[in-house]
Amino acid sequence: MGVVKGLTSILDAAFEALESIRVRCTVTGAWRYCQPKTEEIAAIVEMCEIHAFQLRQISSREFELIFLQSREDSKRLPQIHFLGEPAAKGGETSNSPSSQD
Repeated sequence: MGVVKGLTSILDAAFEALESIRVRCTVTGAWRYCQPKTEEIAAIVEMCEIHAFQLRQISSREFELIFLQSREDSKRLPQIHFLGEPAAKGGETSNSPSSQD
């Protein structure tokens, strides 16, 4: 698992495009839509196409291992609560194992 040799530049270009969009959209401190530039869209689309190609090449066991690892990784991410949504009680998160079973 990991980045295939030679694809780092494609991923870097897509992440740079996403960061550039984020910076422009949050210049006021709040998220405001801005039109992505043509080259930003192209970089993101290329990354998505390469990622889809990679997914078609892996076995079901490899996919299962990646899925399980991503679930574990997501448990360590900060939780996002939307306006009007009550925070979980007692430190529980929507990613806790008891809420997924």
